[in-house]
Amino acid sequence: MNIIYSFLIGPMAWISFSILIIGFIIKILYFFFLSKNKDPEVLRYYHIGYAFRSIVAWNILFLAKSWRQNIPFTIATILFHISIFLIPIFLTAHVILIRMSWGISYFTLSETISDIFTVVGLISAAYLFIRRIIDKKIRYISTFQDYFLICLCFLVLFTGFVSYHQFINYKFFICTHILLSELLIILIPITKLSHIIFAPILRGYIGSEFGRIRNVYDW
Repeated sequence: MNIIYSFLIGPMAWISFSILIIGFIIKILYFFFLSKNKDPEVLRYYHIGYAFRSIVAWNILFLAKSWRQNIPFTIATILFHISIFLIPIFLTAHVILIRMSWGISYFTLSETISDIFTVVGLISAAYLFIRRIIDKKIRYISTFQDYFLICLCFLVLFTGFVSYHQFINYKFFICTHILLSELLIILIPITKLSHIIFAPILRGYIGSEFGRIRNVYDW
């Protein structure tokens, strides 16, 4: 198990992040070349000011009409994204690993706050998964990838929580947690998780079109 652990935090970590970075570079270049050749208006009408305005507006809780149409979904979505963002970056154990690997150290969340966000993330992920099953409209447009990615995020949080508190079989759960996390990192540029990068870009374009061309708000 020690050999597996060393491989996961060593070569496998470098492989995962390399795929993430290279994958994003390729996908972003493909996006811009495709836009330039197939739909040049995307780049022509892109306006930084309107794009920034739209991105900010859609990140203000309940400002956009769509946010107010389904409040439980909005709350679950926002809490899930906050949890899945804060825990990997600011968890004490993760920051220690970053300092050991790259000599970078910064602010960390307390254990209590980390636990709260982890539990909130787990509950939110469960809600989003169940919603896709019981809501006929959402189930109709859902694919295997949608269910799989929610389950993967849930398991990453769950195994991390169990291994951090060392409830049972620490070595198994920490290795499983790292393996699932690296799988998640690898999948980011090649699945719908790529919205991490493309959601702000596309939101910016919509904001540019509505603000610059139609002279209206897009929220």
